Amino acid sequence: MHLSLRQLAYLVAVVDAGSMSRAAERLNLTATSLSLQMKLLEERVGTRLLQRHSRGVTATDAGEVFVRRAQDILQRVTDLERLFADDSADAPATLRVGAVPAFTRMLGIELIADASQALKGTALLLSEGWSSDLLAKLSGGSLDYVIAYDLEPYDDIEVVTFFEDEFVFISRPDPRDAFTEIEMADVLATDLVFYGQASVSWRAVTSTAAARGLRISGHREVQSIDVWRGLLCRGLNTSVGPFASVREEVLRGELAVTRLVGSPIVRRIAMAARQDMLAVGRRIGFVDLVSQLMGAQRPGFSIEVPGRSRASADGSRSTDASPIGTGPPGIGIS
Repeated sequence: MHLSLRQLAYLVAVVDAGSMSRAAERLNLTATSLSLQMKLLEERVGTRLLQRHSRGVTATDAGEVFVRRAQDILQRVTDLERLFADDSADAPATLRVGAVPAFTRMLGIELIADASQALKGTALLLSEGWSSDLLAKLSGGSLDYVIAYDLEPYDDIEVVTFFEDEFVFISRPDPRDAFTEIEMADVLATDLVFYGQASVSWRAVTSTAAARGLRISGHREVQSIDVWRGLLCRGLNTSVGPFASVREEVLRGELAVTRLVGSPIVRRIAMAARQDMLAVGRRIGFVDLVSQLMGAQRPGFSIEVPGRSRASADGSRSTDASPIGTGPPGIGIS
């Protein structure tokens, strides 16, 4: 039987919260992922640890004993870390960070600029790529951190989730056809272009279409994010993707975004790292830096929600109950 400290911490969090969903929120996980981890833990232990009922989750008799032992183990590990922690230890010379295009476009410059001020003595190397490629490099040791969509913990890889990002339909503005919502069936009837089949957008659209029993009639693939944006701006193709990936073009009036209805696509943006590197990142303030930047820039990742306060291009705020569709610079974000 092999138990991980992460599973012990998850179990304690579930019992403390009394709810799988509340515990998942505190741990920055999905309730489904947390529930799966608890099921695997019970299978490894060979006994039922949690009692699920309409009011939430409680520990079984065996679970109460297990939780007390788990709390003791976790506390001993914490004490051991504190005992041998060297606060004066030098920060690493370099942090190698890989991120998906939506992140590098919105926060890449800010991250590098702020890192040079906040992480004294540590250089930040930021590269861009697809989630699958970045995770392969993380596992292979050529990256220290990955910022991408729908990351899940595995082996010694831990995940810190920031927020959920809503994907949108992207097209060239056309005042003759200023729709504000679009169904997936109508999206699939357009001339779509994707940044390769390894992109999160391709995977999201194909999985959503398959769930609806729909087919993609035709599409184009490119291997350059700049070419992808260029095809969209010239009106040669349409696409589906994160709002952040085309936010600047939307604000300049070069592109328009439209909310997907019926089959919305929402993906979690998160950061993954090996446990030891995540500990280093927390010690030197890198994890806090990324989290703060995400919190400050989060409005740039999502189109406005009807009725919510929104930010205009000049930074002022207003309230508009109209959903976003095509529009000029100054388009609302939330």
